[in-house]
Amino acid sequence: VTAEMVVCGGDIEGNVCADMLEVLGKASIKGDIRSHKMIVEEGGRIEGMCKIGGAEKRVKMRIECI
Repeated sequence: VTAEMVVCGGDIEGNVCADMLEVLGKASIKGDIRSHKMIVEEGGRIEGMCKIGGAEKRVKMRIECI
């Protein structure tokens, strides 16, 4: 997933590259993350490498994972 803003409320299997990433409480991401800013609510799960602060802006859209 590559986007300016990603809000994940379900499951993502794969890498995420975003300017802003929000992982909601019941969500999980299995993959590497590159993001300028990230919020993980209590209960949100991440399995993979994270690089925060310096993601490239490639696509200007909003993706919601439900």
